[in-house]
Amino acid sequence: MATRGACKAKKVRRGNTGHSQGPQAEGCLARVISAQKSQRNKSEKVSPTLKNASARLTSPRVDKKLLVPRLAPAPTLLSSLLGGADRVNAALVREGFYGSVGLAYFQHSREFNSQHDLYGGAIQFHLSPRLRSAHITGKIQARLMNSDILSGNKSQNALVEGYVTRNYQHSALRIGKQIVVWGRADGINPTDNLTPRNYTLLLPLGRNQRFGTTALKYDYFLTRNYTATLFLTPYFSPSIIPLPLPGITTVSKDPNPSLKNTEVALKINKTGGAADWSLSYFHGFNLLPGLEPNGFTSTGPQLALEYNRIDVIGADFATTMGRYGLRGDMAYFRPENRSGYQPFIMSPYLSYVAGGDRTFDRNLNIDVQIIGTWVHHYHDPMTVNNPFLQEIALQNAITYGQRDRTSYGLSARIRKTWLNNTLVTEILIIGGLSRASWYLRPLIRYSFTDNLKALLGADIYGGQTDTFYGRLRPLSGGFGEMKYYFQ
Repeated sequence: MATRGACKAKKVRRGNTGHSQGPQAEGCLARVISAQKSQRNKSEKVSPTLKNASARLTSPRVDKKLLVPRLAPAPTLLSSLLGGADRVNAALVREGFYGSVGLAYFQHSREFNSQHDLYGGAIQFHLSPRLRSAHITGKIQARLMNSDILSGNKSQNALVEGYVTRNYQHSALRIGKQIVVWGRADGINPTDNLTPRNYTLLLPLGRNQRFGTTALKYDYFLTRNYTATLFLTPYFSPSIIPLPLPGITTVSKDPNPSLKNTEVALKINKTGGAADWSLSYFHGFNLLPGLEPNGFTSTGPQLALEYNRIDVIGADFATTMGRYGLRGDMAYFRPENRSGYQPFIMSPYLSYVAGGDRTFDRNLNIDVQIIGTWVHHYHDPMTVNNPFLQEIALQNAITYGQRDRTSYGLSARIRKTWLNNTLVTEILIIGGLSRASWYLRPLIRYSFTDNLKALLGADIYGGQTDTFYGRLRPLSGGFGEMKYYFQ
């Protein structure tokens, strides 16, 4: 140690290269190395007693009772599977991939047929590709599902969304198959007319019923709070709804893609401040079909599903007032039949939704809305003389919510979380007050982990057959789902 201290006393400044310079430094380094070798030689002179102890520890004759390894508890099969799945999940998310794998049971089909007790499965995935340019982003959402595995039905695959977005300094351009949702009310939005739904799809939650339309959407950011949106598409995609037409064949008459049939929508949207709101205009085709006679076939009469042109002027808002959230949605529909009455085309009408919600004790939320419709140039479909045409006019009036000149209803959603948000219970009820009809959907969701979740619920419809929900009464039934999320 004295040698090392001497070297410190004679320490020589190093240059930029970090090497010692001069003969004094080299001599000092030699003395340090010699002292370290001497110290190692002393430490290697181990006593015979320590050598024998070391030999006993490394000998194959060692007493096994003294060296019992401490084994970790064997993992259960479930924890092993979930642990492996979690590692795969993390790797996929890093690559911009997320989705879900689920198994489901439905007591009844969502179409007017005899199918019941359906066991199905679905694989859904979202992919956000990593592109070279930071200004270009993309999204792919696809689904592979089989709603009745036990019957041997073929699986169906669908591209739900697939688009590319180019971001500029003050705007964004999106091109491709995309879902565009307008409206701020809870679940019922008169201004939401751009992209369709498949109401017959056997998936529990309504948001999974949406699918995209190939379109162009351009957002221009006027200021920090105001955005102007242009939506264009020549490719019309209608919603798919169940229709009670026993013994009657239907043919869908979708508008052909063309410049003449291009749909256009404009919107001014404001966010931030005391309230969010928007004004919108849409010129295109009704997502819901109207029934028209289309001759006869060998099995009986045939009906055509017609999608009539409409112009829609709409507005929505959302704000808060103390502990209450308030929102509303309103739209006026002007179809081709702007005056007079035609049983196969809906009449002009005003539709509105207004309500609010409040959260109690952080885990209970109650949302209540009033729903209303006022029909311009109303005509009672039951006054049509021909019985066959009268039934067609009635079904159209039910589909468009024009059974009466004015109609009112209420919706209520009560949602409560339990057990640190791992258990969620929810009840949704929508009821018509003008004509008694209602829809009830109880729902229970439980999260075993952040990725593994279970769901139980039911769709229960009631009312007379000449009402919207009463018409769907044969489709009432329960459902369940077990799903693993890659997220």
